[in-house]
Amino acid sequence: MDPEKIHVITNFPTPISVKSLQSFLGLINFSLRFLTNLATLTFPLRQLLQKNVKFKWTTECDVCFQTLKDLVKTAQVLAHPDFQKPFKIQTDASKHGIGAVLLQ
Repeated sequence: MDPEKIHVITNFPTPISVKSLQSFLGLINFSLRFLTNLATLTFPLRQLLQKNVKFKWTTECDVCFQTLKDLVKTAQVLAHPDFQKPFKIQTDASKHGIGAVLLQ
């Protein structure tokens, strides 16, 4: 990941409004290919973006926010595939999200 983006995400202030939460989630979405289970991890935060939901920052939201910031610091390194080696598909699903990763 780009060290500049890591710095911006890890120093992002706690969101105080829907707009600031949208900004943070936009930055996190950049990290989509580096983080696994992102849809599940961001679920508590994305709930605050639903229509007719009052923005109330809870302990669960704060834990989620801090966890995401910590995960960005330790994100996996991506590399070009070696087509001479086998691939593995890893999938995961929950009632909140679904994802898949092609690994080598």
